Amino acid sequence: MGIVEEAHNVKILGSGERNIVLAHGFGTDQSVWKHLIPHLLDDNYRVILYDNMGACTTNPGGFIADTFLGRLN
Repeated sequence: MGIVEEAHNVKILGSGERNIVLAHGFGTDQSVWKHLIPHLLDDNYRVILYDNMGACTTNPGGFIADTFLGRLN
């Protein structure tokens, strides 16, 4: 796993043929999906989870606004 995947606590669950990415909202982390994930896995999805910077175990110090904004231009 690379530095970005580690920084955002990326988890890939299942081995289904279809991918689904679950992104949480402000003030939560990927655990918000814990009741939905088993159903998606049963329906043959590969579930991709991540945490936004500052949520859960992510390091908010890893977010450098100038670097991020420079990549948007």
